[in-house]
Order: sequence, then structure tokens, then C-alpha cells
Amino acid sequence: MNWTSGRKVFAAPAEAPEFAVSDGIAIGTNVRESSGEGLAGFVRRSLYGSGAYDIFLRSGAPEKVLGTPPALQAGDPEAGRAILNGAHTRHGKHVPLPMLAKADISETGVSRYAQEFGWLADLRALGTDEAREFARHAVVDWLDIFGRWHPYTWRAEIVGNRLVNWLTHYGFFGWAGDDLAARRFLKVTGSQVSHLSKCYGEPRSGYGRLAAAKGLIYAGIALSDCGRHLDTGLNAMREQLEAQILPDGGHISRSPGVQARILEDLISIRDTFRAAHLDPPDWLLRPIPELAAVLRALRRADGALAGFNGGPAISVSESSAILSASKSRAGAAPGEPHSGFHRLAAGDSHLILDAGAPPPAYAHPWGHAGTLAFELVSGKEPLIVNCGSGMDGDPHWREALRTSAAHSTVIVDETNSSEIDSAGGFSRRCTNVSASRREAGNRVILEASHDGYLLPFGLTHRRLIMMAPSGEDIRGEDNLIGAGGETFAARFHLHPGVQASMLANGRSVLLKLRRSGWRFDASEYPVRLEDSVFRTPDGRTRRSRQVVIRGGLDGTGATIRWRLSRLAR
Repeated sequence: MNWTSGRKVFAAPAEAPEFAVSDGIAIGTNVRESSGEGLAGFVRRSLYGSGAYDIFLRSGAPEKVLGTPPALQAGDPEAGRAILNGAHTRHGKHVPLPMLAKADISETGVSRYAQEFGWLADLRALGTDEAREFARHAVVDWLDIFGRWHPYTWRAEIVGNRLVNWLTHYGFFGWAGDDLAARRFLKVTGSQVSHLSKCYGEPRSGYGRLAAAKGLIYAGIALSDCGRHLDTGLNAMREQLEAQILPDGGHISRSPGVQARILEDLISIRDTFRAAHLDPPDWLLRPIPELAAVLRALRRADGALAGFNGGPAISVSESSAILSASKSRAGAAPGEPHSGFHRLAAGDSHLILDAGAPPPAYAHPWGHAGTLAFELVSGKEPLIVNCGSGMDGDPHWREALRTSAAHSTVIVDETNSSEIDSAGGFSRRCTNVSASRREAGNRVILEASHDGYLLPFGLTHRRLIMMAPSGEDIRGEDNLIGAGGETFAARFHLHPGVQASMLANGRSVLLKLRRSGWRFDASEYPVRLEDSVFRTPDGRTRRSRQVVIRGGLDGTGATIRWRLSRLAR
């Protein structure tokens, strides 16, 4: 960060380039104007789109960038090279950067990714003159096309993230202070900050409100004449943290990806304060160790985050960097009573169980109907997983991954345990979910239950999982208690790296990993191997298999016993 003690100084590039002005793009009619709903939303949109509002926003332009906040995550130079070559992909989709002059803006993860400018980190990591010129052209194109309010590109959370990325990487792409492009940049940046100070409470999700508050905090620290926005951002951030962080340090979204991003946000804000020779408030520092401990609990033994409740895609290297930067050594607890996650670990077997209710829409619109699902890792090799957790890619995949059938749990009559609303949230949701942990002899038992099937079928699902001290014997029992429903399916999705083969008895499956082998057995019911899919964090779809126990419900419920035993080494 280019702040020096006693006085803040920004070191801008010595020379300014010449710029080609974009001819503009056609704004697609498929952009959903979600800055508000009903009459109040209509009034807001009418106000924001007026010429008077644009004039009002222009009145608060900062004179200079005081300094550039530090970047917590390093970019990927190979991704930067792909951007220059027009071959960059995001979640399996081609990203035509700079996309602004080539495609209509639409409600997709790729559009949002381009609009938030996080990819500047990759160009910066590449570090060539060509990469710098590309970044400058992309920013100027944006100023030309979206310099006034737009219903999608000026959403509060998108503006907040864009401001963070612009200010963080301004030392890479910026201009000398008296350059025409610099003045335009500051003018439109100031308009975005002023707009954000009016609309930071509008995002639908709690995480979106935190992103908006972060943008105001960064602007208040890094831009001249914006100190008032720092106070607004800090007040909003404190209010939202108090509302969104659970007593055990988990986030109300119950999403490992969101948990990681919020921890990253707090660390970045902490480091920005310190780099500017300012003291971060105590209330900002206090949640960091607790958030880090829960993130460790949601991180599988192979380093990946558990696939529960969607959320932004986080790579192993990203989560490692976040935890390292937290400077917290708080260990992962075996159970998170408020967050609703429980762990069993013995030998080199590690299991994480989702024993909490799906998040309400205001906490996280894209939560999953995966109650009582679990993931299991043998050594550092994932064995049983859920089908994926990304929310930034194809919306059809996002909805498919939210279903109960995409999770390693029990499904009744092919019905979701919490009924998904395609607009976000749930039209019917598990609300009574309980879990306990106890020891029986020298084994640890997790017992959990949910009422998601009580309303449609009069059934309660109870799951017991017991792990031996060696970690080489894992036994489970699923009980459907009640008199309704016709059929059930207990699904155990296998990671694509697992080779599975049925045994002749029809109730056993051999599961082979590179470094170990396991045997899956069912007691009362036959098992089948069926096709499945696994969506990787970067949006690739990989074929996989699933072990499925199917049976009928005869009015007295069902007891489904299963066992995983490690084969001799």
C-alpha cells in the first residue's frame, strides 16, 4: 500500500496511455431490476434513473486516491494470460473480456464476475505492459458505458465489490493524478460511492449487505473527501455482523463458501486500516478467530470446503490463504451447535454432517435442501460427497444442486426435505432439526433428526452415525418414523475419484481410492450403483457414481442400516 507515515501518498504511473472509446452495447431486456419490489422499488428505480439523481451523485467526486489497499489473495498469471488471449473461462463459461462492448448484460454469474472486476488481480499477477493496458481499456470502457446508474451494474453489492477491486488494484492500472482518464475515473467512482451510501441496505442477502458496507469502508479510507462514508460503512458493517454472525462464529447462511468470504472481508478491512496507519475497531477484530475456527471445521481433510448450502466457489489455495492471514490458531471444534455442523474424526477418516435447518432466504437465497447429508474423506481423498455447492455458474445447475437428491442423505418419494423456491429460499423448510453427540463404549455416535417430511408425509428422519476409534469402521442407521410415504432412497454420492463395483450378494459395493479401499454394506435392503455428477468449484461437470439403497414404506416407516469398513491395507 502506498501510504507513508504522517502523510498518505499515492504513487501513480508516470505516463497515461491513449484510449479507444467503446461504441457501447445494447442493454438486454432480460436484466431483472431488483433494486426493490413493488411500489417502493418502482419509486427507487425511477429516482435512480433520473437526470437529477445523476447530477446529485456527481457533486461528491474525490480529488485523488490516497492509497491502495493490500490484496489478500494473489491473482493467477495464467488466468491473466487467458484474459489477454480471449480464452478466459469462469465456472465452465467463456468470459469475453472486456465483455462490455461485445455482449448484453444479463443476470448470470459471468456478467457479475465481469462487472465486479475481480479479474484485475489476474492481470496484475501477469504484470506485463499489455496486461496493464488491457486493464486500463476495460475500466475506461466501463466508465463510457456504465458511468450512469444502471439497474444491474449499479446494484449495491456489485458496486461494493467493484469499488474494492478498483481501489485495491489502482496502483497497477491507474493514471497520473492530472490525467483526463484519472479525473473521469474519480468522478464516476465518487458517484458510485455516493449512490452506495444511499442504497447499501438494499441487497436481498446478508452477505450482499456486507459487501456493500465493505465498499464504503474502502472508499472512506482510500479516497480523499470520503471520510463520511467510512463512518456509514462501519456502522452498516457492525450492524450486519451483529445480525449475521451466530454465537459459535458461524454465518447464518450456513454456507462454507460465504463463511470464507466474510472472514476474508474482515481480514482485508483489518489490513487496510493498518496499512493506512489507522486502528481497526475492536468489534471488527473480535469475530475473526471465531470465524476462522468454524471455517476450519467446514474444511475437509483434503483441504476443500464441504459441499453444503451453495455459496461462492473457494479453492483450496484460497481457503488456505484466508486462514493463514487470519493469524488465528483456533482449532476446529467437533460440533458447532448454532451453525449446525458436526464432525467425526478418527484415524485418517474425517466426516462432516449437516445437522442444521436450511438458511432462510434473507440469510442466503440459494441454500440447499440437504439436511442430514454428510461428506467423508479417507486420508486426503474424498470418498462420499454431495454433488456440488457453486452458486456462481449456470442457474439450472444451481437449482439442481440445491435438491435433496443431490446430497448424501435420505429422500422420501423423490421429494425435497425442504421445498425449493426457484426465486430463492424455500416455500417449505425444515425448522426442527436437532443433533447430539455421545460415546458408546469406545465409539463416538452422532444422532440427528429433522421434520422436513412431517408435513407432506407424517415422517421424521433420524440419522445415527458411529465411528470406531481407528476410523476404519463407520456404521449408520437411518430411521423414517411415521406412517406416510410410499418409497425412500438413501443416497451416497461418490467422488469422481472413487472406483465402485457391485458384489454378487447385491447388498455390498467395493469402493477403491488411490491409497485405500472401502466396502459398503447394507443390511435390510439391496443396493444399486447409479450414475451421478459432481460439479467442481470452477464449474466443471464430472461424471461420478452413487450408492443407492431403495425400499418401500408400508405404513410403519423404515430402518435403513449401512456400514463402511476399510479394507486391509
